[in-house]
Amino acid sequence: MNLSADQSRSSDDEDDEVPIRPHTTEGVTNGPSVLLPTIPTMKKRKAVTTDFKKVKLIGRGNIGRVYLAQKKGTKEFYSLKVIDKKLVTQSKQQHIESEKGILERLKHPFIVHLEWDFETPFYYIFVMTYCAGGDFWRLLNKQPGN
Repeated sequence: MNLSADQSRSSDDEDDEVPIRPHTTEGVTNGPSVLLPTIPTMKKRKAVTTDFKKVKLIGRGNIGRVYLAQKKGTKEFYSLKVIDKKLVTQSKQQHIESEKGILERLKHPFIVHLEWDFETPFYYIFVMTYCAGGDFWRLLNKQPGN
């Protein structure tokens, strides 16, 4: 990916936030309509299932469930997305990989962030920022006129 001068990062500005803004790919063929800037990630200890205690089920889909989970030994809460591997088709696998990549790179106060991801023999698990109040789609549907 080619970065413009204002997107490149030097070691002097590692603590500065990278602005999130769309960059068109005018003149690029077979590419996405928007490029996401590269956001550096911090090295962190890998998480495992035993690091979390499931508090309650907060959502479900056709291939998995989402739980409110507490990180053991802390007062921190996360959303734990547990995807059943035996229900994942090839197209769903691509969707999962895309979702993971986007959530890892985006850092914005209004978008959940992927804190950790790992897998067990039977599940893919995403540990994400917990946002109380439900998802955006449900909030929109609660608005008058919907």
